[in-house]
Amino acid sequence: MLSGDQQKRAVAWLNEKTSGNTTCEACGTNSLSVHPNLLHMSSTGGLVSFGADRGVSFIAIECTYCGYTRFFNATLAGVVSSS
Repeated sequence: MLSGDQQKRAVAWLNEKTSGNTTCEACGTNSLSVHPNLLHMSSTGGLVSFGADRGVSFIAIECTYCGYTRFFNATLAGVVSSS
């Protein structure tokens, strides 16, 4: 789960990268939000799995109207540290 501070950093990053335009690319509504959970993806032997607390961390930006979801590297977005 994203802490309050991480949530704020994710929203600030989203606003910076989109110039404040939170219009959904799929349905056109102004319904984008940061999903409250931090997602992790790891790869072992060609298999990709989600949920492990290791690997690459992602934030999910989702449309609360249509469900369209985009994933962004949480480290590059400044939400989590690289260590």
